Amino acid sequence: MGQSTNGIISYGIQFEEGEGCPWEEAAEAAGFDDPWDDDYLAFALCGIEPFGDVEWGERGSPEYEAVRARAGAYYDKKKAALAGLGVEFLTHCSGDYPMYMLVISESQQTANRGYPQRINPREMDMAENNGDWPARLRAVMEKLEIDGDKEMGWTLCSMWN
Repeated sequence: MGQSTNGIISYGIQFEEGEGCPWEEAAEAAGFDDPWDDDYLAFALCGIEPFGDVEWGERGSPEYEAVRARAGAYYDKKKAALAGLGVEFLTHCSGDYPMYMLVISESQQTANRGYPQRINPREMDMAENNGDWPARLRAVMEKLEIDGDKEMGWTLCSMWN
């Protein structure tokens, strides 16, 4: 398996290296091991209880199929709720040393290694200035108790896996 390096441009806010997670204590108190996981985002912002750890049983058994159906329903509900928010956590830097941003979902554009992508700066400016992106970010920042002075804007980052 080879290494991949991707360039990602998106509109949002970034969390600086070593800054920590502003809602880490709240996530731990709610029973989440990873405050950056989108399970916590769905819980904190949409009220969707996490699926949790379960016994799956033997593959193909009725127990397994029942848990599989519940898991599918949970992930469908979570995906729809997060899509309705229009924001998500973006992981960048590397899988071993992740850094995070909170970004507008539809703003993300990725150039995979060896596959350059064209970007239109005018479209980026129009999207930022004519949409509800800053308001969406501010609403989520407020709910997660993120410093309201964080600068919003376009950021180019990379991801190495």
